Amino acid sequence: MNIKEMEELKEYLISQFLLRSDSLHGPLHWESVLRNGLLMASKNKNIDKEVVTLFSYIHDSKRVDEYIDINHGQRAANSLHYLEKLGLINLSRNQKELLFFAIKYHNQGDISKDITIGACWDSDRLELDRVGILPSTDFFSTSEGKHLLNERY
Repeated sequence: MNIKEMEELKEYLISQFLLRSDSLHGPLHWESVLRNGLLMASKNKNIDKEVVTLFSYIHDSKRVDEYIDINHGQRAANSLHYLEKLGLINLSRNQKELLFFAIKYHNQGDISKDITIGACWDSDRLELDRVGILPSTDFFSTSEGKHLLNERY
């Protein structure tokens, strides 16, 4: 995915985002998750950068509430088919499966043995302090995520 395609996706997601642009779960958060994910991917070539990038922008894009919105992951995962139909994403079957799973379950508190799914979840959990939660390495899937967490605290 090139920069122009990413910008088109981001603009579309922002235009459809129901919360305010300065939401705790909005575009600024998406960018922070992206930075975390790409930093982890730079340290481990087995992390799929495209999946991590798409996760960062899509995972919270279907929130309807700033606080408790337990179904936002499911709604965001379900939107992948439509984003693909619009030509905003183009992934292999395996990448789609990874992305769908990572988005759908990102707020369940699980860890993953899959390095890409784990990097997605860790990149989001690294930002929990913005909502008053101190992240714990017990809920991190990757050594890269744990390392970044330890560097911050």
